[in-house]
Amino acid sequence: MELIVSISSVVIALAALFIAYWQGHFTRQHNRLSVTPRLQTHTDQDDSGNSGHIELILSNAGVGPGIIKTFELKKNGELVGELSKELVYTELKGLPLKTKNVRTSWIQPGYMMGEKEKFSLVRIEFEPSVPTIPASALLDGIREIFDSYEIVSDYESIYGDKFEFKNTKERAGGTGSVPS
Repeated sequence: MELIVSISSVVIALAALFIAYWQGHFTRQHNRLSVTPRLQTHTDQDDSGNSGHIELILSNAGVGPGIIKTFELKKNGELVGELSKELVYTELKGLPLKTKNVRTSWIQPGYMMGEKEKFSLVRIEFEPSVPTIPASALLDGIREIFDSYEIVSDYESIYGDKFEFKNTKERAGGTGSVPS
């Protein structure tokens, strides 16, 4: 009888150990999914009245922080470098507008982008230099300039899961990130 009790105790202990391991495994999987960052870009714009603004914003729409590993700006597949005011002014030369203000920002590798955080990459405040041109028409031209560039970023979740972000126009909705 003592042998049966001993064997039963060992079987119960092994079953409890297996269940604890199994539960820990699924808890870890759930935790990884519950802190998955998702980078995306969108534009904020206003063309009311005679002036307007357009802003390109990078945001983390995921449910956890994203650790930026690389952040690059490309045009026609070639690395451009960081976004700068000089680059923006050069690109805007062909448009009939007066820039009131241009603000640029750039993300450095190692930056931790918080959940729901928004980061303004470029903001252009302008007014038409030709009064007959509506600000809305200028927004289309500026959007075309934005679309001619590609932002590419490799980033990770806090668990080390790797993702790649590309804001290419070919992607659904023009923005997004995919696991790499």
